Parts: sequence; structure tokens; C-alpha cells
Amino acid sequence: MATLNTPRIPIAMKTTTSKMQSTVKSASRALELLAHFDQVRRPLPLNQIVAALGYPVSSAAVLLRSLVTLGYLHHDRAARTYMPSLKVARLASWVGDYFLEGDADIAALVARLQDKSGETIIVAVRNSLHVQYVHVASSREALQFVPQIGAMRPLWQTPTGWCLMSRLLDKEIESQVKRSIAEFGTQTGLDIASVKASIEQVRKAGFAYSANRFHQGVGIIAAPLPRQVRGMNVAIGIGGPTSRLDRNEASIGALLRTEISAWDRRRRVR
Repeated sequence: MATLNTPRIPIAMKTTTSKMQSTVKSASRALELLAHFDQVRRPLPLNQIVAALGYPVSSAAVLLRSLVTLGYLHHDRAARTYMPSLKVARLASWVGDYFLEGDADIAALVARLQDKSGETIIVAVRNSLHVQYVHVASSREALQFVPQIGAMRPLWQTPTGWCLMSRLLDKEIESQVKRSIAEFGTQTGLDIASVKASIEQVRKAGFAYSANRFHQGVGIIAAPLPRQVRGMNVAIGIGGPTSRLDRNEASIGALLRTEISAWDRRRRVR
């Protein structure tokens, strides 16, 4: 009877593969840890890190020691807590400014919108199934909404996300929604019809408004840029308390359309 001979994997190759998988897991855990610190924004002891992230105590301890040695974490031995170092704070501080440095038109657009609206201006791009805030210009009002640079929200749940998706073909939108359903489920009310309705509103009105989704009493009015910036679709949001945005929705929407049209005309003549 004929038999199948299973190819033997050299021991050296097995060892290399194992090391690569271990390295990937370590890198993933390091990034998860830093993201967790970004959420809680305070020093944490080992036991709270283990409880929050579900890592084995021994693995978590090794990871923390390594990050302390590399200078990415600060260890307070007296309090027995860890927190990200200033080295981490500087790592991606340039990313948001990347969209503005060397692009006077974008910088001018943000400045004009901030000056004329008095509210916080948000520059957002797509990051897979999420929208990510890459630049934030804070309001000068006493009562203000200032989201964190780098914050991410599901594309289908935010006006900036609807604006970014409005630049896609309908078949691409359906694909994005199906992927979102596969990842997030339908318990949050996610469905193709509702997302398409929100996107169609952007296409008709030129902007979108949503309030009280992630923060009670806070809203964002957003509009898409008609052309890409650095190879990416971009949405501009104006965020603030609903006490002001509710009564100024029409005027802020008109402001966005006017200023973005002027921005587009300047880009065309280049």
C-alpha cells in the first residue's frame, strides 16, 4: 500500500518560525499595553494591567521590564506602578502635523474654520474600518469639546466617517459595511440601509451632523474634502457642545461648504 511521506521541516526552520511568532505576539502586547494606558490615562500596577488585558502574570512582568529597560515605560518602584514615558509621547507627535506642514492651504483652511466658527476643528482620515483624528485645533470657548489626536471611531457611527465613505463607490460602501458587521456585529444597529441613508445625506447637503453618540451633550458637524490630501480622503469636522451646534447647524454647515469650496479652487489653480 502506498503511503504519503510528510515533508520534514528542518529544526532550524521550526526554531526561526517560533521566534517570529513570539516576536509578533510581544509586539502586539506592547502596543495593546500602550493603547490601554492611552484609555485609562494614569499609572497602573501590574495586577491591574493583568486583569485588564488578560496576560499571564509572568508574561506581563517580562513585558513591563523590557519596556522599562528600553525607556518606553517609567517604573515607580515606591508606588509599584508603571506609566508611559515622555519617549512614547514624542513618538508620533509629528503625525498630525504631517497633514499641515508644507501644505499652507490645509493649514489656512483649519485656521479660517476655527476663527469663523469659534469651535474645535478636527481633521480626520480613514484607518481601515475606523475614522481617526489626525489633527485637532482646540476651540477658544470656555465650554469646549477637544477630542484626543489619534482617537478612532467606527466609520459608520460618525459624521466624519460618513463623509469619508461618501467619496467611495456604492459597491465599496457595501463592502465596508459588510466588513464592519462581521467585526462589530449588528447589536449596535449597524445595517447597510441606515449607513447608506447617512452617506446620501452628506452627498445631498454637503455635510453631516450627529450628536450625543460618544459623549452626551457633544456633537460634530463634518464635511468631506473633494480631493485627496497626501493620497488620502479627508473629512473636516467642527465639534462642540450641542447647546451651540444645535442652533448653528445650518450656518456651520454653510461655512464648511463655503470654505472647502474656496480651498478646492485654490488647489485647482496649482
